[in-house]
Amino acid sequence: MRETSAESHQGTAIIQREIRVSDGGGGGTVSWVPSGTVSCRVAPIASGGEGEDVVGGRLHPDSEVVFSMPPDTDIDHNCRIVYGDETFSATAVRGPYSVEVDRRVEAKEIE
Repeated sequence: MRETSAESHQGTAIIQREIRVSDGGGGGTVSWVPSGTVSCRVAPIASGGEGEDVVGGRLHPDSEVVFSMPPDTDIDHNCRIVYGDETFSATAVRGPYSVEVDRRVEAKEIE
């Protein structure tokens, strides 16, 4: 099942993690650094027509798309995903499941 699903991953996503660098005076800066590149498939989340996103057991009301990635992908809801020219904020990671075919990540585009 995993091999069949992987064949449908036609895109590539860069996963970014946040790092904070102290300025030595109590403040600092936030940067996003790449932590991995994975194959993926992206699909829009269907809208219920009243502004709420609906997908089976919906996890997060602000999600716009769902990324399907390899099951061992190291990602959580604090990550960003760069796909093409767009950057998304991960809003929820579905699972874990007893048999995970894909890691499914709900996300919202950062504007």
